[in-house]
Amino acid sequence: MPEPIDLALDPGNATLYWTDRGDGPDGNTLNRARVGPGGLSGREIVARGLDEGIGLALDLSGQHAFVTDLGGTVYVCDLKHGSRFTPIAQPGPMTGIAYVPDTIRSHRSRPNAQSSSTN
Repeated sequence: MPEPIDLALDPGNATLYWTDRGDGPDGNTLNRARVGPGGLSGREIVARGLDEGIGLALDLSGQHAFVTDLGGTVYVCDLKHGSRFTPIAQPGPMTGIAYVPDTIRSHRSRPNAQSSSTN
């Protein structure tokens, strides 16, 4: 790992994901490897082409990774097929990202899901 920055774990598949902002050919990439008793194995580059990749969040149910870079772009990457990043926003330089599933928003918007603070 040239310069790993952000880590995310998929515990169901015992897989560690990380962004790497080191120099090529293995830097500015999204990577993954299996985690086992002997350490990491089967390392692979999921996608290349970040501009100083730094933030990482996983949507495990949707099989997507959201990645940010210091160049100011938010990307999404398909974890099943990998190979490329798709830019989805360009808010400016970022140092991290968090993923909040839609289930939280849709739960709050249901008519019967109202606040229980009636004190």
